[in-house]
Amino acid sequence: MRKLFTIGFLAALGLAGSVQAALQDGTYEVSAKGNNGPVVFSVEIQGQAIKSIKVVRGEETPGLGIEAIAMISKEIIARQTTAVDAVSGATNSSRAVTAAVEAALQKAGGTAADLKKTHQTDAALPTNNSTDVLVVGAGGAGMGAAIAAKEAGAKVLLIEKLPLVGGTTLLASTAFNAGGSKVQMSSAKPYTAADYYAKLEKGARGQELANVKQLADLSGPTADWLIGMGADLSRVINGSQHTPKDGGALGTSLVPVMKARVDALGIETRTDTKATDLIVGTDGRVSGVRVTTPKGSYEIHAKAVILATGGFASNPDLVKRFSPQLAGYPSTASVGATGDGIIMAEKAGAALSQMDLTGPQTVAYDTGHGAVSLTNVRYNGAILVNQEGKRFANELGQTAALASAITKQTGGAAYLIFDQKAVDHA
Repeated sequence: MRKLFTIGFLAALGLAGSVQAALQDGTYEVSAKGNNGPVVFSVEIQGQAIKSIKVVRGEETPGLGIEAIAMISKEIIARQTTAVDAVSGATNSSRAVTAAVEAALQKAGGTAADLKKTHQTDAALPTNNSTDVLVVGAGGAGMGAAIAAKEAGAKVLLIEKLPLVGGTTLLASTAFNAGGSKVQMSSAKPYTAADYYAKLEKGARGQELANVKQLADLSGPTADWLIGMGADLSRVINGSQHTPKDGGALGTSLVPVMKARVDALGIETRTDTKATDLIVGTDGRVSGVRVTTPKGSYEIHAKAVILATGGFASNPDLVKRFSPQLAGYPSTASVGATGDGIIMAEKAGAALSQMDLTGPQTVAYDTGHGAVSLTNVRYNGAILVNQEGKRFANELGQTAALASAITKQTGGAAYLIFDQKAVDHA
């Protein structure tokens, strides 16, 4: 019996070592958890390889989750592996793709280890690193600056540290504030730049009012410029707030329009390119930036550098430094809003001013991995109550005032109460 057992055991070992699992060709429909709910994918497997990955249905965020899914799908197909890096700022959507592909491979009778591997040669660092205008940060401000510079005849280079453009603008849920736009001036009760200045002045505490007035005066023409570009800002609520006609989120409407204009103008855009230092000459003039990328580091030189790197809401250390009253609260901003431009500029000798005049997004739902703004429903009849169930502030008040009021409540938190009617109107 012992001899027979030994022969049988060796035969089993030989069989296990000589047979490789074969993936069954086919198109497999699988579901995976995305950022906004389940996403259903169609994954085609043929000849031991992933041939296509398509979204059948899902509710991922346009310009963010949808773009991340496309990027991850392309990477998986190119490399024939699910071991790819998630897209920063869209981790949940990225993981949905890899989970779906792994589920499809399991249905096909194998795993990612059974895929035919391909060899990818990484591209070299860019060699054309000189331009007229270098814009650092490809959110709304950065794309706007790049478009304006290009329309004025300059050679423009736009860089962004995240894999996708849009920044915090892409996550904007409510409105573009302005006064004196053509839409506002054609309404039954015109809302002027002076009206908008009066609103802004309340939160400025008498500081730098010339800059506040300039912002108000140029806000209307800027809204008109965006509308001329194709942006839907046709619905105005609460006097100053331009929103899409259907009342939907501003960012996912605005960013694709601006990105389309950037592309139409042929503005070179480099993502995954993080500025780390300003290049400053002996005369004190900024002449470029040093950047780091997954492929390596290099310098970009320019006649003019525009820092459009956004705020610092997603950098807990800077929040604690500049807005200590908000330390510990979640951020509704992009994961890229870490104050890089502020840090670089300060290191180069720039002065900072009015850093305490932050405008926090105070009414938001903490998801556990960031926060989602509830401003739209707050503006449409919702009420704020504290732990004791009592109202304690004007829901339409300045965000900084609301922040201060909320932090003083029991537990430093509040509840927003609204009905379906408010949701529908928002």
